[in-house]
Amino acid sequence: RVSPAVPSRGGMRHYAAPPHRAPVVIVGAGPVGLTLSLSLSRYGVDHLLVDRAQAPTTHPQAHYINTRTMEILRGVDRRLPECIEALSEPLEHWRRYVYCTSVQGLKIGAMDHFGPGMATLRSLQGHSPQRVAHLPQPKLVRLLLDAALQQHPSTILWGHEVTEFRQDDRAVEVQLQDAAGRQTAVQCAYLVGADRAH
Repeated sequence: RVSPAVPSRGGMRHYAAPPHRAPVVIVGAGPVGLTLSLSLSRYGVDHLLVDRAQAPTTHPQAHYINTRTMEILRGVDRRLPECIEALSEPLEHWRRYVYCTSVQGLKIGAMDHFGPGMATLRSLQGHSPQRVAHLPQPKLVRLLLDAALQQHPSTILWGHEVTEFRQDDRAVEVQLQDAAGRQTAVQCAYLVGADRAH
């Protein structure tokens, strides 16, 4: 362990202070960062997960989870697809794009996500044991976070932003800054950016 973890509100764990070393530093505690955290934990690789937010967002974000993503999630924790399917809306509620003049206005048209007679969905089901799913990203993140925090040693450092990093032949040095402006340097062998494209 690179540093002891302490309980936080909402059942999350976080570092009391940033560690000075970690084999892997993951920047971004969204779906990609949390999935990588689960993968590393599965193979016993210690790591630090850093996110500039104080906690996961509850704002609406993505909602569609494709077949390949479900397969990847099954690979890191076999229970995850079952949990996602249990929380997802029934397919009939979200399979169509609906075009209308306003939320309660005139319906102009609709288009099925999966083609006539759901041919596309049937084709996917013939190639994979996993199905597509519809789950708002904040709920998916909560599931992944709970799974990550049950694994050893996945621990998250909330409220810290990466301001810069430097790499040489021996390591990567990552500069972290908390909300109060305090700076900490963390050395790692691998730095992974999973903090979106912007």
